[in-house]
Amino acid sequence: MNLKDINWNQIYYFYEVARKQSLKKASKVLGVSSATLSEHIKKLEKTLGFDLFHRNHKGLILSKDGEALFEYTKDMFETGLRMVDSISTSPLGGYPVKVGVLDTVSDIKSLQFISQYYDTYAPYGIVHTGREYNSDKLLDSLLQGQFDWIITTSKPKGKMIDSAEIDKFTIAFCCSKHLKERFKEERDMFSAVPLALNNWDQTLNKNVIKHLQDHNVAVEEILETDHRELALMLAERGRCITVVDREVIKEQGWLSNIHIFDLGEEPIEIPIYCAWKKSTNKMISTQKLEQLIHMSTKPMEYNNPELMIKIAEIPSDKLQEKQKKGKS
Repeated sequence: MNLKDINWNQIYYFYEVARKQSLKKASKVLGVSSATLSEHIKKLEKTLGFDLFHRNHKGLILSKDGEALFEYTKDMFETGLRMVDSISTSPLGGYPVKVGVLDTVSDIKSLQFISQYYDTYAPYGIVHTGREYNSDKLLDSLLQGQFDWIITTSKPKGKMIDSAEIDKFTIAFCCSKHLKERFKEERDMFSAVPLALNNWDQTLNKNVIKHLQDHNVAVEEILETDHRELALMLAERGRCITVVDREVIKEQGWLSNIHIFDLGEEPIEIPIYCAWKKSTNKMISTQKLEQLIHMSTKPMEYNNPELMIKIAEIPSDKLQEKQKKGKS
């Protein structure tokens, strides 16, 4: 069998049937009858020499060969959809979006932003996320196409990149309440115990060190760790001072055990940026991102628990009646 022997329409039909796991659902997407789809799938199986699906009372289940083919076709057609979307004059979508997120001491606001993006993009596809510890590697991953857009704490630079500041978070120092009570001034604690910083959070570390220098605070020693929970545990027991996002520490319930403080009147503020390649500006995934950036409120559907049911167009006979408010 040669490449020319493959009917690529049949490959696409297979992809949609496998993606939807249903001839009926795929037929709606493709605009052809279920019977026609079934016939094309059988012809493709004959050409390839193996079954793509197991057929039983539950419907269509991919065979092992079918699963292998689907993985190839998924990458192929998602790439194809991205290509068409990048040159199309009308919204297309249909492909998943992957967002790269820089791991930092605070990720609440970044994840809240992605959660809102999920709703704006939901009618067009799914949203995946990935974590990166190094801002330069994160930017490289964006440029190489591993991410559709990224969230970082360093303002990205480059002719190929567009970016926008989407929020900021406030950093404070923390230590044990006992340690605080033993010192007349908080600045003097830094000469008694180490300052614990995360190895990978270089943007945060630079801001913290500069803040200390600006306030003429001498740090006896820096404790480096990859585990922020360890830094908090040590700080709680008076073994070190560390830095936290006020909002995060409040949500995690540490406030009853530790003392939060600032040096001077101006706290440390870290901006949060999102960035994307300029070449994707015409794509619906980027258009929805820019739309969210310029919103003054959360997306209209953000608090709608029925959003995914609505998008999936689930038949009413598959659903239970909505319970009226006030009744269990």
